[in-house]
Amino acid sequence: RKMADSLPILNNLGRGFVHGWAEDSADGMVPISASRMKEAGLTTADLARLGSVNLKQERVEPLKPGGARHPGVFATRGNDYLPSVLVDEGFWQRVAGPQAGKDVSVCLPARHELFVHVPALDPSGRVDFAALCRQLAQNAAPMFSDRVVRRVGGQWLLN
Repeated sequence: RKMADSLPILNNLGRGFVHGWAEDSADGMVPISASRMKEAGLTTADLARLGSVNLKQERVEPLKPGGARHPGVFATRGNDYLPSVLVDEGFWQRVAGPQAGKDVSVCLPARHELFVHVPALDPSGRVDFAALCRQLAQNAAPMFSDRVVRRVGGQWLLN
């Protein structure tokens, strides 16, 4: 039981993505374990609430268009918490701005990079977004994921 308490708290989201919580420290982000959560007197509901509050305070760079070479592709960089768009709707709305309500595909090649493809803005289908994401992930340091996640009707399709 002690070993399990020292492991990070993770929830499987599907498609190889997991959701967990982390504390910022001088050494970077440290995953929160069950024993750390108990030590702090918190529950997973408390962690979710605190995470959402913290994300509201994060500075966000708005999505910028990828240019004529990549129609319908937008990108932002610089925030290590960008993968949180998959689990926090308010954060997604802030990051995605005008693209938030559209059906999109996203990739997170590094935890500080987010690319969004809006198929409606690429009517000729010029962009092979899956191939672009694989290429971006190969060049990312460190790589987070080469998977494409779709958002349809306001819901992430993670399985």
